[in-house]
Amino acid sequence: MRWEGRYEFRSNRFLRYLGEGSEAVVPEVIGGRIISHIDAAAFRDASVSQVTVPHSVRTIISNTFTPETKVIWQGRYRFRGNTFLGYEGTRTAFTVPQEIAGRQITAIGSRAFANSNIITLTIPEGITTIGDYAFLNATNLRTIINYRIAGA
Repeated sequence: MRWEGRYEFRSNRFLRYLGEGSEAVVPEVIGGRIISHIDAAAFRDASVSQVTVPHSVRTIISNTFTPETKVIWQGRYRFRGNTFLGYEGTRTAFTVPQEIAGRQITAIGSRAFANSNIITLTIPEGITTIGDYAFLNATNLRTIINYRIAGA
């Protein structure tokens, strides 16, 4: 285990955030290693309301973040608890994940795809809510696949 500034890490794993403040940024490289995993306890003792995760991260262990923490996963998406908040990528076809960081996604937030370049969107079963204006000005959106509101 090594410490560098406000982080605890081992190899390519981000183990714990030691900083202060309401917003945290996980660096892409710590100690010369590209960070690809975030462990479950990484933010357990931190009182952050927003965390930015670099695109290099491939795995976030279950329950790493509190349901109140907004997470911006660069190049992928934004989420908070069980709500998908928005797509951060550049592809024109996208599937809303059924699970992110160990949490079942049950809602698509307001404006999640507003102004996006998405052409084809797949929404999995299990989504119970779609927020207001979720597709506002998504003028390229042509196809929604597997759209089924749970319980409908």
